[in-house]
Formats: sequence, C-alpha cells, structure tokens
Amino acid sequence: MANDYKNKLVLPELLAPAGNPDALEAAIEAGADAVYFGAGSFNARMRAKNFSSEDLTNALKLCAQYGVKSYITVNTRLRDGELAEVKNLAGELYDAGADALIIADMGVAKVIRDTYPDFELHASTQVSGHNAADGAVLRELGFSRMVCPREMSLEEISRLVKESPVEIEMFVHGAHCVSFSGQCMMSFAMGGRSGNRGMCAQPCRLHFKIEGVKNQYPLSLKDMSLAGSIPEIIESGVSSLKIEGRQKSARYVHGVISVYRQLLDEGRRATPDEIRKLEELFSRDGFTDGYLKKSYRSMLGVRKESDVLSDRENTEKISLTKRIPLEAKLTLKVGAPAVLTVTDGKRCAEVTGDEVLSEPERPLSKEAAEKNMSRLGGTAFVLDKFEFDAEKEGFVTLSCINRMRREAIDALCEKKREGLPVQNEEKNEYSAPVPKKDRRKLYTAEFLRLSDVTEKAKEFFDIIYLPLDEAEKTTEKVFAPALYPLTFDGEKEELKKRLEAYATNRGEKCEILVNGLGQAHLAKECGLVPIGSFRFNVTNKEAAKVILRYTENVCISPEAPMGLLKDTGEKSSAVIYGRIPLMHTQRCMLSNGGASCAFGGAGGRVYPAKNKKMRDGAVNCDGKFCLGALSDRKNASFPMVGLPDCTNIIYNSVPIYMGDKMGEIEKLPTGRFHFIFTVESPAECDRALEGYEKRLAPRDPAKIKRLK
Repeated sequence: MANDYKNKLVLPELLAPAGNPDALEAAIEAGADAVYFGAGSFNARMRAKNFSSEDLTNALKLCAQYGVKSYITVNTRLRDGELAEVKNLAGELYDAGADALIIADMGVAKVIRDTYPDFELHASTQVSGHNAADGAVLRELGFSRMVCPREMSLEEISRLVKESPVEIEMFVHGAHCVSFSGQCMMSFAMGGRSGNRGMCAQPCRLHFKIEGVKNQYPLSLKDMSLAGSIPEIIESGVSSLKIEGRQKSARYVHGVISVYRQLLDEGRRATPDEIRKLEELFSRDGFTDGYLKKSYRSMLGVRKESDVLSDRENTEKISLTKRIPLEAKLTLKVGAPAVLTVTDGKRCAEVTGDEVLSEPERPLSKEAAEKNMSRLGGTAFVLDKFEFDAEKEGFVTLSCINRMRREAIDALCEKKREGLPVQNEEKNEYSAPVPKKDRRKLYTAEFLRLSDVTEKAKEFFDIIYLPLDEAEKTTEKVFAPALYPLTFDGEKEELKKRLEAYATNRGEKCEILVNGLGQAHLAKECGLVPIGSFRFNVTNKEAAKVILRYTENVCISPEAPMGLLKDTGEKSSAVIYGRIPLMHTQRCMLSNGGASCAFGGAGGRVYPAKNKKMRDGAVNCDGKFCLGALSDRKNASFPMVGLPDCTNIIYNSVPIYMGDKMGEIEKLPTGRFHFIFTVESPAECDRALEGYEKRLAPRDPAKIKRLK
C-alpha cells in the first residue's frame, strides 16, 4: 500500500539544517536530499557555528559527490557598505559549486543577479512571501523558489502550490517564530539586536503578562512538528520540506531527518513511538501543528526540566558511512581515444583518455582495469558494476585509467546551472500630491480608525492612510486606503473587487499603502498607486531600487540608520513619529488562542462570528479592533491590537519622536515623512503634531525613542 502511494505522487525534497560540518555529515547519512547552512556571515543564524572558508569548500564538494543539493543562507538585511562583501561571497560560493542562495534582501538579490545571472535564488521566509502574486514578482526578480510562512494552513499551502509560478518550500519541524518572519522587530527594539540582521535574542521566550491571559510565557510557542500529516503534505504538491535547526547538534539532525526520511519514503504519518523519539531529541513541552490545522488553543510551550533531561543533544559524532553505488563502462577501440562512462543512477558522465594502442603482447585485462577503477577511496562512491568493452589487443596505461577515473568523478559531480530570464524594470509615471503649506516634503500618516483622525491631523497631513474598510467610509481627498500586513490567496478576489470599486469611486489616481510585492502588483492591477510601507525592510539603496520598480515610494526600515536616507532620495520615506509594529502574530495572543475571545472566535487568522454577545471580562473591543497590552519584567507596556482578521500586532512601548530635530531631518533628500498613530487619544495626537509644528523637545525623554 505504501509503495503504491509513493509511486502515485512525487515526493518533496527533504531539506536538512547543517549548522556545522558534523551536522552536515549527519544529514547526508540520514538521507537528506538537500541541506542549508550559513557561510560565516550574512545569515539569520549568526549564533550557529556556520562554516569557515576551508570547511565551506569541503562541504560543497561533499554535497556534490553525494548528489545532495546545497543551499547557502545569505538571508539578512544588509547595509550599503556590506554589498561589495556579499558580492565577493556569492562569487566564492558560485565557484565552489553551491546549488542556490537563500536571500531575504532584494538589494542582495539584485547585486548577485546582475553578476551571476544563472545562480539559483530562493526567497527566504524573511521576505514574507505568502501568495501567488508574491511568487510571480519574485520570479521576475530571478527567484525560482519561495519559502512560505510557518503560519499557513494545509489548505492555503495547497492553493499556493497550484497558483504560484515558483516552487514552494515549507517548514515541517522545529522552532516557531511567534511573529510572521520578516515582520519582527522585537529583539531590535528591546535590546538593539536585529533578527533581520541575524542577531535575534529571542525575547519572545521571556516572561510577559497579557491581561486576561494566565500563561506567563504568552509569546513562547511550542516547536512545530508536522510528522503526523505527511500524506496530506505530499499530496499538496509542495516542493521541499524544511527542518529548522541550524543551531542544533549532529545527533539532533540525524535523528529528525531519519524519521522524516522514513515517513516520506513510506508515504505515511508518524507513529506515537516516532513522535516520542522526536520529542526526546528536542521539544518545548511537546509539539504543535496548530497553524497547519488552524487550531490555535494549545500552541504555547517552554522548555521544562524533563525536556532538558531527555534532550539528546551532545557532541557525539555521526560517522558518514554511506556510499553511492557506481556503474562504470570502459571502452577501448584501437586507434580511437579510450572512453569511460560512469553513472550513479541519477547522474551520468563520459570522459575520454589517450589513444588506444594495439599491444598484442600485453593487452589491458578487465581485471587490471577494474582494480584501478575500484580505487575510489576519499570519494562518496563505491564501484558496484564494471563493464569492459575492449578489442583483444587494446591497451592504455593504468595512469591513463586513473586520470580518467578522477575526471569522470569530477564530471559526474559538476554543477549544471540554468538562469531565469531577466525582467525589464517597470517605470512609474505617477505625480504625487503637492505638499501643503509650501512644504518641500510630503507628510503622511497611518491611523487605525477614521474616528481617531482629528481636524488638526487633516490640516497637518497631505495623505492619511486608513485600513480599507475605514477608508471606504469617507470621500475626503486627504484619505487613502492601507492594506493589512498580509493578503492570502483566498482573500484576493474579494479584495480585488473592493479595490477596483474604490479606484472607480475616487475617479482619479489614488495612493494605497502596501506591505509586499504581491500587494503592490494587485494595487496596480486595480488602478491604484502602490506606496511601499516600512514592512519591505529596505536597508540599502539597491533594495530601494528594486522595490521602486513596483511602488511609487518606499519607506526605509526603522532599523536602518538615518544615513541611508541620504542615498535613497525623494522616492523614499521615513517613519519619524509613532510606535513601530514589533510583531505581527497569526495566533491571537489577546484571547490566548481563542480561549477568552470576545466573540467566540477561533483564536487565529479567521473571521469570527461578530454578532455573538461579548463575554464578560473580555479584552477591550469595539467590534473591529481588540485592544490590550503586553507587559515585560520591567513593566514596560507594549500596546496590542487585534485586527479584524484576528491576527495581532504588538507595538513598541514608546513612540519615535523627532519633533525637536526637524531642522536637521528636513535637510535629508527623502521625499516624505511618515507618522504612525495607534493607541493615542485625540488630545495626544494633537499634542504630538504641535510638537512637530513648534519643534518642541519631548516632555519626557525616557518615554520616547530616537532615530539614529
């Protein structure tokens, strides 16, 4: 039965973590189809051992011999001064035979694409690509694969696979980020260590309090394990199954990959014994498959003492004993070059040697030739079958056979690359509104509700972005729509109808604030002008150039230094006031996964039945946005907003304030300054605007954040 199942479906690639050389050998021994690891810098696991230059060369050679794909992580956001170094690194990896690079930064992708157009690129989950439109734009930019968010359900993944023009890779085992990847600035805000720069301090694993939620670790999720859903995952058609764990030991890698290898080969779900084995290797009070099944209640977990005691992580080395059977055929025709053909069942190579001589007195025997062909020590191969096709008097030297053997192995492992066509750059022809009051810059803002916008704000700002359902309530020209952070394929058609209707009703070109490449593409289709939010995570001018192919303007990441604004010019903007969103979570933390939902919702990204009576003691909710706060050990309070789709946004405990620095800031060549209003009262909003008008110093410097 299992074999019949396997034959009907194409098995996805099993992709293993390899944070060090020992883990790499363990992954190969356990049966991984591909591995991913860092090259020492510019990767999202800077705390992993990663690989030195010498280790890297050996690792890529080892992968090539075993036919295991090698994907190198270059998935952090870079500064302009680092682009030359990453270009050199890409060159080394290209020459050494890496199969693909995993990229998060569009500027990095552009630099590598311009220099090595046939180097395969995979879009990291840090890109936040999650719909088919994202995939289409990424393909235009040279990517062949997109790593989808851990938060997607099986239904959503299946749909994405069918509609996306690029391969889809998904996580199936390992640690969860509580925030959508690429949408987390918590570590940067709390300690200056940016997760987008590979230095996440994992503040989500710390003690916090949320009113109405009893759990003391409300952001700490259990590890993911989808071992119980392997048949359904295979059926989805996804291209690659990724195991998280580049900071884990070789023992962990070998154990986890061994289990998933067997499950894939047999097309079945894990047994209770196999789940226990995975838990013993590493878990946080068990596992969860909550996102895959849209079941959000029991997802929280921390490392218990029993978990630590059963943890098998150690320095024990896993010996690489696996060898690949090799078939070889040596053809000797007098007067023609000797020909050696080799195959490992998947790859084939043919090389030629010296001219075959006629030596009736000492012809080359099959036994002598086979003995030399068997000398494959130091390689991944073992001679399994040897065919000798020679004329009686045919002769070549044994040194010739040795040389052909080495060349044949090299040819068998040689990297074959194919590039994607290059997309021409798009041109934007939109003329932005003229700034008010003879200002040289446009001042823009985001508000959550139309009712929060004061008259002073309408006078102060050139454009005010509101969530689409709020923007639809007004015809005042100062307002424009903003999309929520993510748009999944199942939401696209309804959203498209609404955007087309909005554009028609405005009767003129209208801006819309977008958060990703797919949203920008959709906005243009609907006749709106996309403006890129800070969620594009632009930290270098090359990345800005790429995003500006698809948007009229792009906001520079709040994690980037202010100096970047000197290089990006008038098509860029900067957040100069407001609480920065630090996390966007799929699970509703305010209701503890639905346990205390005001409307009896499911506790995650689904639309609840909002006609139900609110429960007594439920979190503050006005029927659209649920409000709460996250408190840390120092009693800093981080406002939380539950969006209408039941996802949560956690904002910084203090707002950016630069009112008294505007004389300096206005000299920057950036074209726009952006404000974010979240939980401010109307009076607090007007007071903040007065501070910027009059260039006032902050009332309490300890309660604001400065840009640097």
